[in-house]
Amino acid sequence: MLESLYLTPQPSRFKNLNQLADALLAPSIGQFDHILRHSQCAGSFSHVFAIAYRSALQRLLPQLKVDQWAAFSVTEEGGNHPRSIASYLEAGRVFGKKTFVSMGELAQQVIVIAKEGESNGRPNLKAVLLESTADHVTLNTMPPLGLLNEIPHGELILSGAKGVVLPGDGHSDYSQVFRWHEDVCLLTSFSAYFHGFLAGSSGCRQYLQVCLSLLSRLHHLHEPSDVNAILLQSCFDDFRSLVLAILEDNSNALHELKLQVQREQKLFSLAKGAREARTERAWARLYPQAAT
Repeated sequence: MLESLYLTPQPSRFKNLNQLADALLAPSIGQFDHILRHSQCAGSFSHVFAIAYRSALQRLLPQLKVDQWAAFSVTEEGGNHPRSIASYLEAGRVFGKKTFVSMGELAQQVIVIAKEGESNGRPNLKAVLLESTADHVTLNTMPPLGLLNEIPHGELILSGAKGVVLPGDGHSDYSQVFRWHEDVCLLTSFSAYFHGFLAGSSGCRQYLQVCLSLLSRLHHLHEPSDVNAILLQSCFDDFRSLVLAILEDNSNALHELKLQVQREQKLFSLAKGAREARTERAWARLYPQAAT
């Protein structure tokens, strides 16, 4: 599987998201080799994120239309904690407002988390698959966030939108599982992207070794579990060490990659708290004496 990284000549890079979409949105989207191949062709960190984000969504919900961009929408003005969700589902229709919808107006399919009543004081959350062009769905463009500026973000207004209510719990079966797939796909995509830069540079053997090690380990982290949560955290720790080493490296060979890392390094801290909390829960369940 990893042979495609170094047996294939260095590919030309995608110039924009439209060019990326022509290659990425295909029946094999979400598969490990598909992520590797297209991440090497990414023209920016924005492209790397788009590859990972869309791949994670396909892993979460295989029935998504493979030829369209999609989005996962949880966050509202009050945040993304289950108790902060004000959007609600009534008679199969969704009402409410979502913010920071990644891919914004490009997303033709949106998975929305909304509550359907409460049980014992806790919201019953459901996942609903909507078409962004459906009636009673408005998707407004938000100003750039100053990070990954090629990725649009939107505000989603739902005034009785009709969608497909998906089976299972919106939080444990969708929000948490999507976060898992997104973390795995994001780390896979960035490790492959870094490899593509480093493979043609001299004096980068130690960095390439880290990239190959990460990709080999990530390939086996298919589904969330306590063991996999601990293993995934170790991958993030190693990737963080790689990023720090690149930032401290003053060789000309790494100049371009270093500039990109400096410009977008806040990206690697996003959702760090959620990942660490997931890992601590896993330690506590598997090895309670070693959890702290």
